[in-house]
Amino acid sequence: MKRLGLVDLSTAPRQLPQTFSLSLDDRTFDVERVLRWLPGKRLTAWVSPGHVLKLFIGDRADVRFHREMQGLEAYGRCNLQTPAVLDRADRWLLFEGLAGARHAEAGDIELLAGALATMHAQGYVHGDLHLGNFLMHADRLFLIDGDGIVHRHVSGAAGLGQLATLLAQFSLTDGDLQERALSGYGGGSAKDLNDLLRHAREKRIGHYLAKSRRNCTEFEVASLPTGRLSCRRQHRNVAQELVRNLPEVFSEPCEYLKRGGSATVVRTWLGGEPFVVKRYNIKSFGHRLRRTFKRRPRLAWENALTLEFMGIPTARAIALFETGPLWFPQEAYLLCRDLGDEDLESLTADGHLGAAYANQLAALLCALSRGELLHGDFKATNLILHQNRLHLIDTDGLRRGVRDTSSDAERLLANWPEGGAVRSTLSTAIVRSQKPKVSEV
Repeated sequence: MKRLGLVDLSTAPRQLPQTFSLSLDDRTFDVERVLRWLPGKRLTAWVSPGHVLKLFIGDRADVRFHREMQGLEAYGRCNLQTPAVLDRADRWLLFEGLAGARHAEAGDIELLAGALATMHAQGYVHGDLHLGNFLMHADRLFLIDGDGIVHRHVSGAAGLGQLATLLAQFSLTDGDLQERALSGYGGGSAKDLNDLLRHAREKRIGHYLAKSRRNCTEFEVASLPTGRLSCRRQHRNVAQELVRNLPEVFSEPCEYLKRGGSATVVRTWLGGEPFVVKRYNIKSFGHRLRRTFKRRPRLAWENALTLEFMGIPTARAIALFETGPLWFPQEAYLLCRDLGDEDLESLTADGHLGAAYANQLAALLCALSRGELLHGDFKATNLILHQNRLHLIDTDGLRRGVRDTSSDAERLLANWPEGGAVRSTLSTAIVRSQKPKVSEV
């Protein structure tokens, strides 16, 4: 097992070994799994025998360690549970492991809101609210990461803002959680919470998309001699293989899924796995000029990231490769996971649609409406059945911040004639799924 020390971690790259031995002062820890690694700042790791080590490094390590201790003490003053501290020294803490714990889920929203209300009543706010900082173990809620706790007066609006920040992190498919959240929090204006939630969701999306445009833990962005590559870091080898194989990827005998003037879509194999590549063509000088001001490939990439980030089932976007300079764009290539060939059109070819799939579609429309997302082209061929779940593809026209998304439902129903069995089944499912919205009083 590789042995590392504090000096090694101070200069360690973004990717650490899967397992290693860590020497700190007179202690040695066998790291079994890295839980979180922020290069030059913090390491959180599962160490034997079943404990969690949190180590602060870098120039501000002492400050962060002090804030962590203050936060844990604040949790205690609020009578909120945290994993027991088994040992500590300068810059590191050893916590009880809580084997079998899970992150908080939508079903725990009342407990989460109640914990927030308790903190706010005691004059504390959480500056790093994310679901990973809330654990459920033996039906009890545990709070971790005290580094973000700040002592200050919490107004009613600020408290609801924190509640909205927490709610915004749940998948759109989890349903409307505001009423339950307000019940757990102890009351508040549903209208104000809805407005704050709308803002919090948009802020999260904006922050996530900003990360996708720079090098970070999840994404890698590189300027190559032939263009600009943006990809998920874990799939960079596949993305680089795509770039190396262009334009041969679109040569026979590849499997063409679409031959169009503005876009060509093929299925190809990269790294031993099937992928779908969409090439955005340049048809004319005028088309190139329009592409300069409206970068459709970039929009499609970011829209696909948005859908997945918000919990909407879609083909996972792996990479975007844009050729040519920004002021004179050429072809661009969007690489996505292959979901197979069975779309909603073929699924309903016999003139019938199962109730389970109809309910899936109705729930999907509700989730998009909840997030104020309008797909814009809800045709049957843009819904692919993969692992018994319908996925939404072709994200080029997705729009955010749309209050009235009923046109998506209308476009979906227009795939089948009025009076037909499919349309009737789907209409019924959509009507049943449209529950009254959370009261805005």
